[in-house]
Amino acid sequence: MASSIRSASSLLLAALPLLTASAAEPPKPRAASPRPAAPAPKQEDPETAARLFFEQAQREYDLGNFDKALVGYSEAYRLVSAPALLFNIGQCHRQLGQYERAAFFYRRYLALEPDSPDAPVVQGLIQQMEAKQAEPAQASGTPAQVPLTPEAPPPASKPGGPAFLRSGWFWAGVGVLAAGATATVLLTGGDSRPQPGLGTVTVP
Repeated sequence: MASSIRSASSLLLAALPLLTASAAEPPKPRAASPRPAAPAPKQEDPETAARLFFEQAQREYDLGNFDKALVGYSEAYRLVSAPALLFNIGQCHRQLGQYERAAFFYRRYLALEPDSPDAPVVQGLIQQMEAKQAEPAQASGTPAQVPLTPEAPPPASKPGGPAFLRSGWFWAGVGVLAAGATATVLLTGGDSRPQPGLGTVTVP
């Protein structure tokens, strides 16, 4: 009997450290359930964003704020790379008296649109910019003012319109005028009817 009691006591003493260790061990935290991933923000369509930049630039150009128009046309081009925007950028530089930069962008436009029906007119603008660069600097240091109204009626448009008008966007009102006239590209949507006007190309 005494032997049985001693055996039971020995087993209890042997198990005591295990029970103590189990009691001292802190409970393991439950793994947190993963949170659902937040939906990715919707990205604006590049074409839509470019249209907004273009419309803002066109308003600034019409108001004579050519530096602000230059920024808008440049941002639009970064989004859609439409060659017609290079022509507009060149027009802004011309209005700002930056004739070398204007000639650069006219040339870039022709490089991307070599078969454009307006190529002879743009070539004429390049020659004008080269002539301006050859002129001696004005004593006042200010660029010469360019008239904002056309000096001559625009040339008759050719059937089909310029190549860059036949695109996903409807480009209307591309001014290709004689020396010193203003030319811009107007962006509208959907209406394919002719848009006649002074200093614009009529699109069928």
